[in-house]
Amino acid sequence: MDLDKSSPESIKEAVEALRVIEFYYFDFKVGPALFYSYPKGKFSKELSDRVCEAMDIQDSETNFTYSFEGIISLNHYFKIDSEWARGKKEMCMVSIILDKEAKPELKDKITTSCGNLMKAMKLSKGMYSAFYKDHVKAHEEDKDEILSNRSMLKASIKNVHEEIFGDYDLIVQSNSET
Repeated sequence: MDLDKSSPESIKEAVEALRVIEFYYFDFKVGPALFYSYPKGKFSKELSDRVCEAMDIQDSETNFTYSFEGIISLNHYFKIDSEWARGKKEMCMVSIILDKEAKPELKDKITTSCGNLMKAMKLSKGMYSAFYKDHVKAHEEDKDEILSNRSMLKASIKNVHEEIFGDYDLIVQSNSET
């Protein structure tokens, strides 16, 4: 039986256990930092820190794979305009973390979904403020915008996870109900 490349069965075969999206940014005080991980609690802080380290070696916008200890992260490093960052750019990285090699159709879905998030962030004026929650005192007049952009970005990251793995999650749900 030849499966359609984007079929739920094909996606299920591509990855089974670990399906995490993490979003990192460059904090001007601490360096690369985790902004958001979904689903929460699925990936240890130690392993997350290892993925985050990969952000330090990037200079130009790129997609790359980073593997260690049986973990594979498919990463999309990019920059967005910022009025507050040094150099007027925020460095960002969205990572899809798996525990097995992704099949080409899943990699394509990841690239498309992460690329769409990157494009939306580049077009959104002020989205950079989402990274400044811990620096509200310096930007008190922008507190509401900071909190609003944080919520919107977290929702967008969660949506990317659902775009990539939603079909797979439905299969797991329906199989467990029988």
